[in-house]
Amino acid sequence: MKKRRCILTKRLFSVALALACMATLILPAMAASSSTSGFTDVSSDAWYAEAVAFCWDRGLMEGVSDTLFDPGSRMTRAMLATVLYRLDGEPMVSGTSPFPDVSEDSWYGPAIIWAAENGIIEGYENGCCGPDDWVTREQMVTILWRYASEQEPEGNADDFTDESSIASWASSAVDWARENGIVTGADGGRFLPKNSAQRCEVAMVLMNYVQYLESSGDEAEPEVDPWEEFYSLFGYLPEKASVPANSYIPEAFVAEEQDDGSYYMTYSLGNYSVGIDVSHYQGTIDWQEVADSGIDFAIIQLGYRGYSEGSLNTDACFEENIEGALDAGLDVGVYFFSQAVSVQEAVEEAEYVLEEIRGYDVTYPVIFDWELLSYSSSRTKDVGAETVTACIAAFCETVEAAGYVPMFYANTTTAYELDMGYLTQYLFWLASYTDTAPADFKYHFDMWQYTSSGTVPGISGRVDMNICLYEPVLG
Repeated sequence: MKKRRCILTKRLFSVALALACMATLILPAMAASSSTSGFTDVSSDAWYAEAVAFCWDRGLMEGVSDTLFDPGSRMTRAMLATVLYRLDGEPMVSGTSPFPDVSEDSWYGPAIIWAAENGIIEGYENGCCGPDDWVTREQMVTILWRYASEQEPEGNADDFTDESSIASWASSAVDWARENGIVTGADGGRFLPKNSAQRCEVAMVLMNYVQYLESSGDEAEPEVDPWEEFYSLFGYLPEKASVPANSYIPEAFVAEEQDDGSYYMTYSLGNYSVGIDVSHYQGTIDWQEVADSGIDFAIIQLGYRGYSEGSLNTDACFEENIEGALDAGLDVGVYFFSQAVSVQEAVEEAEYVLEEIRGYDVTYPVIFDWELLSYSSSRTKDVGAETVTACIAAFCETVEAAGYVPMFYANTTTAYELDMGYLTQYLFWLASYTDTAPADFKYHFDMWQYTSSGTVPGISGRVDMNICLYEPVLG
């Protein structure tokens, strides 16, 4: 699961800066600098001269030296992913790389895992990422389109003369970019989708995109009181209560080594069960081997809401994972990665989850996992803690009414921001990556995710590890 707290408040600046960083990155360790706007390799009559000046004047792009812009140089997919990842504060990622040609330990590994998790960069048909491949023009436009909320084109743009050469996955992005004046054709009205994107082209696309944003602007959404919305849907409000304190004895938590060399957290002063949480990022799992290793339960990602457009999606491995875990005799719960911006959307997510788990023996909690994504195109970047609190309550109320055990997930920072008094009747899953129990965390918790780098037989790579302490669930 992802834990992000970097907040970017200005959409225009964030997107522009992201592309500026993309354009200025030549090598992972090279810093480009410039002290003058006069680049000797940019002729005043060059078709990209205005774009270079535009980006330089606004501090969006720099030269590779004091006098050179290097307009014809190219960038790789790994460089592009790394720049966007750094822009968002290098948020924590968990799980393994979804691409066989990307190692988690490489300098660009976390960035590409992050970009893949959030649908910004996808793999080729053979499943590879191609981190060292030069970014093509159609890839550049598509990544910009995804980062900019994947707006649907209106369909009023003329086709390029080489339209048939544009990949189907890039078609909407290219149409959107052309009809909004972000890209134009080369000689003969061609787009040249397979050509590598050059710095001069990135500068032009960046200038056009910033000007497009400045001319269109973003309309502010009307504010809605989340508790009024909650009442309108449920006919009542949750009661606010005192939040119970963390009464666990830290010394009673002990990480015990297993026969295979892995470590599972235990608690000597009460009943507990040992578990994992997984998604498609763990790849194919040998569930019987997981069960034989001493794991008691699995929390499986059922799905997620898209961070830009807000579509509801089922995790690619949900069916395979839940059936495999149940067949291996494990207790199973599910979680949904929420990007709800309203109480109504939280209810919609709960109903989506309830429909998907119909027919499965889900005995562990059904969990609401709302996490802040602060990309410039993220629909949740400005959502306040009060709204999130109401969303949690709405999701949990809907799940409980259907006969399941509701739970919500938060790290320590988020938990302190929420109005926990409204959430005391629901189980709480705490994320706190420490070698010992989170003794300084104030509130009671029912399940603890203590690492994102666990190892379990049957799973290749890292996996989140958990200990459940809630006795009614334990039976």
